[in-house]
Amino acid sequence: RAISHLDDRASILAFVDSDACPNREWLMRLVQGLNEPRTGAVTGYRWMIPQSNHPANLLLFSLNSALAGLMGPGGHYFVWGGSWAIRRSTFDAIGLHQAWHGTLSDDLVASRALHAAGFKVRYSPHCVSRSQIDGNWTTTLEFIRRQYLITRRYAPRLWSLGVASH
Repeated sequence: RAISHLDDRASILAFVDSDACPNREWLMRLVQGLNEPRTGAVTGYRWMIPQSNHPANLLLFSLNSALAGLMGPGGHYFVWGGSWAIRRSTFDAIGLHQAWHGTLSDDLVASRALHAAGFKVRYSPHCVSRSQIDGNWTTTLEFIRRQYLITRRYAPRLWSLGVASH
């Protein structure tokens, strides 16, 4: 919704989840990464911190850690919606605001639009944000279910890889 009210002077758009705890250099590192040629977006990821040793928290921590461990150098990554930045010119050029209309996923739709336009998504380990988790079996299984359903819809190859690996 905020995209519709952007100031014309905004040249970079940065996104962060409300429960994320980015470090002091987060924004600077996101913006610096956009200087590389063919980089359409720079992303961090989340590092889930269990607030208790409830088995549901530990399961979610383990699944998330496995995915975080796949991040590294290269340009084949997906945008994680909780920590990323894009140039306004790239955002407009790939029609991302329109692509988001009627979708359930901001990050996987952004990833698909960027890759379709020939842009890379750059991962910045300096932009990993802590995210506290404290759930139970119901909330954890609902979160996992939602992630798998959204991924299956918007990134079927990534979903297949996730199912095969887990």
